[in-house]
Amino acid sequence: GALETYGHILERISELKMLHQDITKSSSDKSNYDTEFTQLKSQLTNLTNESFNNVNLFGTSLAAVAITEDGGQTVALTKITLAAIVTALNAVTKLGSLTITNVTNYIGTIATDRAINGASSNRLQYALDMLSINKVNLEAANGRILDADIASESTEFAKLQILSQANSAMLSQANLLPQAALRLIS
Repeated sequence: GALETYGHILERISELKMLHQDITKSSSDKSNYDTEFTQLKSQLTNLTNESFNNVNLFGTSLAAVAITEDGGQTVALTKITLAAIVTALNAVTKLGSLTITNVTNYIGTIATDRAINGASSNRLQYALDMLSINKVNLEAANGRILDADIASESTEFAKLQILSQANSAMLSQANLLPQAALRLIS
């Protein structure tokens, strides 16, 4: 988002530079272009200081993001540095002293930064997909283990219940024999 906006602002600066070079433009028009150029530089400075959750989006530091369950593998994310472009543009006070080559180079730098950002984002998305697949597989394996435990416990319960019923039947049979013998004697 911010890099896209940065690129659009640089494209607008490029347009302003081309308009400023037009010989049919009056000094008033050129002054208006310079005013817009100054405002665009201020906006670029603001974007350079942009943060999310109190973390600066642009700078020189690295961030490591774990991409496996155990955190053993990480992806190093490099923060993009925009300060050099802002410093160079702030050194220019009027569009007349800005070269179109410099603006084109700045736009190319932003395009490269966006490509790096996109590649890192894609890599993180693939890692997320793999983690999601692993999570589903682990949940399925855990379910199968629980199912196996329940099945073995159910089998053991049925076995013990049959043995208990057989013991009860044998005990009742054993109690009937002495009574039958007593009836025969009496």
